[in-house]
Amino acid sequence: IGTDVSFQVAQLSLFLDTVDPASRIAAVSTSTMGIGEKITRTVNWGPDPGKVRGGDHTIIAVIDPANEVEESSKANNNMSATINIDAEALPNLLLQDMWVTKGDKVVDSLDKGDRATIHLRVLNLGQAPLFTATAVELFHGDPTQGGELVTSWPLSDLPVDGNVTLVANWTFERNVPLMVFIDRNHMVEESNEQDNHGTAQITVVEEAEGT
Repeated sequence: IGTDVSFQVAQLSLFLDTVDPASRIAAVSTSTMGIGEKITRTVNWGPDPGKVRGGDHTIIAVIDPANEVEESSKANNNMSATINIDAEALPNLLLQDMWVTKGDKVVDSLDKGDRATIHLRVLNLGQAPLFTATAVELFHGDPTQGGELVTSWPLSDLPVDGNVTLVANWTFERNVPLMVFIDRNHMVEESNEQDNHGTAQITVVEEAEGT
């Protein structure tokens, strides 16, 4: 709302409760702005339950916190709003989908010895982001009955309604199901601990004798 165009890029920083570098939760930049011009900036943020207690908190927005832009007034560079953080909210990790491809085709049957690509998608259907480090494990066969570990992926950051797609290549030698376990060691407190696994059956066909 000044009397001159701003050609300088200014930073907009968001802080939780106090204007302090340790409390900054996000930062975005502005662009060149004409007189009277408005711009909108959007950021995504989820409170880490290990660092932020439940209850009411203040989000403080500060434009140009380093005072890099010369302005006619610095008195209106701050704005705040109150938010409530639900301390009982928990993540809920689950297997959303799993499929196998050979080349560019999705398959449900392979010849013994075929090498194919396994895809799986993990979703956070809970009310809180995932911040605790855990793992997604993929087995060919039941691990309690001699199933083989295909691979394991670390997982430590997944927002609410966020998903991640994981991929592994595997040579199929046995006609046993693919089995996925999420957070098998129970590192993450979740709203539902019963949906952390899933299976997919890919038929493995052995070559008939004499062919």
